[in-house]
Amino acid sequence: MKINKYKFLGLLFSIPFNLLGSALEALPSPLTILDTLGNIIYVNQAWKRFADSNNFAMPDYGVGHNYLDFCEQAQVKQSPNANLIEQGINDVISGSKDEFISQYPCHSLTENTWFQMHVVPLDYLGSRHAMVIHNEISEQVATEASLRNSERRLNLVLNNMPALIGYWNAQLINEFGNNAYIEMFGIDPVNIKGKHIREVIGEHLYNLNLTYIEKVLNGEPQLFERAITDPSGKVHFTLASYIPDIDNNSVNGFYVLVTDITQIKQAEIELRKSEQMSRMMLDISIEGFNFVDLNGRFIDANESFCQMLGYTRAEILDMCVNDIEYLENPEQTARHLQKITTESFDRFETIMQTKDGKLVDVEVSVAYLSDKKQYFSFTRDITQRKQAEQLRIQELKQQRDTLIREVHHRIKNHLQGMVGLLGLYSYKNPNEQDLIQDIATKISSIAVVYGVQGANNQDKSYLCEITSEICKCLEIFGKEHINITFTVNDEKKALLLSEQAVPIALIINELVINAIKHNSNLLSKHVAVTLCCEEHSAVLTIQNNSNQQHAFPRFEQGIGLGVGLTLVRSMLPKNGACLSLVQDQDNVCAQLSLASPIISMVSS
Repeated sequence: MKINKYKFLGLLFSIPFNLLGSALEALPSPLTILDTLGNIIYVNQAWKRFADSNNFAMPDYGVGHNYLDFCEQAQVKQSPNANLIEQGINDVISGSKDEFISQYPCHSLTENTWFQMHVVPLDYLGSRHAMVIHNEISEQVATEASLRNSERRLNLVLNNMPALIGYWNAQLINEFGNNAYIEMFGIDPVNIKGKHIREVIGEHLYNLNLTYIEKVLNGEPQLFERAITDPSGKVHFTLASYIPDIDNNSVNGFYVLVTDITQIKQAEIELRKSEQMSRMMLDISIEGFNFVDLNGRFIDANESFCQMLGYTRAEILDMCVNDIEYLENPEQTARHLQKITTESFDRFETIMQTKDGKLVDVEVSVAYLSDKKQYFSFTRDITQRKQAEQLRIQELKQQRDTLIREVHHRIKNHLQGMVGLLGLYSYKNPNEQDLIQDIATKISSIAVVYGVQGANNQDKSYLCEITSEICKCLEIFGKEHINITFTVNDEKKALLLSEQAVPIALIINELVINAIKHNSNLLSKHVAVTLCCEEHSAVLTIQNNSNQQHAFPRFEQGIGLGVGLTLVRSMLPKNGACLSLVQDQDNVCAQLSLASPIISMVSS
C-alpha cells in the first residue's frame, strides 16, 4: 500500500483525533503510532488481528512498550535488519529523514511471509511522532524471486548451449549474446551488448552475410552455411539461421542461431571416402552385390553377381528381380519388397535362374536404404552347401530308419516273449486262463503295431497291415480255432497318426475278441472283417453270428457293456473316430469309422 505522506499528513491535521482513530482502525494494514521516544501509543485492529493469528505474546498488543527496544531485542537474536530498522525509525522521529522504508521477513512454521515497513512522521500535540505501517508483500517478493530464477535459468541454458545465440536490432546493434561468442569471436556476453554486428563478426564475414542480413530485416527467415575462423585459427563449419522479430508488420530486429556442424561436415567427407572405398571393395569382392530400386529393377551390380548368373553387367542393368527369381512370381516379389521396406532388413534362401537356365541355390541378405530409396542385396551361392546338407539329411534318415527298425523289432520281440510267458503261465494256472489270454491278446496287438512300423523302416502304421496281423494272431483264441476272413478294399491306404496307432490296434483287438466270444456257432466260429478305404475316411466292419437273447449293449450310452467294450469306449478318440454296434436277426455288426486327424489317406 503506497502512501503519499503529504496528503496523509494534511488529512491528519484537518480531522479530529477521534475521527482519525476511526480511519486508522479501518485500514487493512497493521499500523502503530510511536511517540518521540519510540513508545507505542496506538495500534489499530489490523495490528491486533495479525498479532493474534501469529501468536505474538505482547501485553496490550505492545501499547506502552518501546518499539525500539523490540528492535534491539531482535538485533540480539541476530535479525539482520533490526539495526537498520531501529536507525531508520530514529531518523524519522528526529526529523533527519522524511520517511523510511524497509523490507523484512516474518516467516511462520507453515509459510514464508514478507512485509514492507513504511515509517512517516506525524505531528501530534506539538510533538513529532512516527507512524509505522506494515504492508504484506509476500506475493510481490515471490513474483520477483520467480522472475529472477527464470532469468537465471534462461541465461544458464543459453550460455551453455553449444551454439551462438544472439539478438540484433534493426540498427544491427547487439542486445544479447551468449557465452558461445567468446569461443567463436573472442567477445564475452557483457562486452558484446551495444556493439554493431560488423565489430563482432569482422568486416569479411559481415560482407559475406550482408545479403542475408538485408533479407531478414525485410522479414524473410534465412538459413545458410558459413565457415568461421575463431581467434585460435581453427576453422568451424556452421549452419546459421536468421529469424526476423516482427511486431505489427514491423521488423524490430532478428534472432541469430549459429550451430557448429564441423563434425557433420567431416563425417560427410569421411562418408564419401568410405563410399568410394566400399564401391571398390564391392567391385573386387568374390560375393555378389547389387542395388535394386523400389520397382525391383537392378540399378547396379558387381562383377561377381553378374558371373554367378552368367550375364554381363549391361544385361543385368536392363533386368528386374523377377527375371532371375525362380520361386516367387511378380506379385509375391512385390509383397516381399514391401515387407523389406517396412522392416528394413531380411535374410532368406531362394533359387535363381542363370542365363543358360541352370538353377542356383542362393542366400540373400537385403537391406532397405531409406535415404536412397533403394535395396542393397548381398547374394551368396550356397549350391554346394545345399548339396552337402541334402547328403547329410539322407545319411541321418538312413541312420534313423535303421535305429527305428531295430527299436521296433526289439520291442516286438520282447512283447511276443511276454505273450509266450503268459501262455506258459496260463497252462500252469487253468483257472486264470481267460484273464491271462485276454492280457496276452492285448500285448500281442501292441506287438503287431511295432512289427508293422519296423517292417516299414519308419514310424508309419497302416490300418490295413495292423488289422491283418491282429486277425492272424487271433485265429487261435484260447483253445479254439477261429475262422477270421479279412477283406480289404484299399484303392487308398489309411495311415494312422503315430500316437494313435497303439490305441486303435487295441480297439480292433477288443472288437474282434468280442465277436469271437459272442459267436453262436460253437463248432466253427467265423468272424468277417472288412476294411473299406474311401476318399477321406476308412470304415472297418467286424461281423459275427449271434443268437443270444440277452439285452443288446447300447454302446453310445455306455449301457450293457462288458469289460472289453468298456475298454474300447474309454480308448476311442473323441475326434475322427466313431463306433456303432448293430444286431440284425442272427448277425451282429461292429462298424469303426476313422477320419482325420486319426488317419490320413495316401495312395496305395
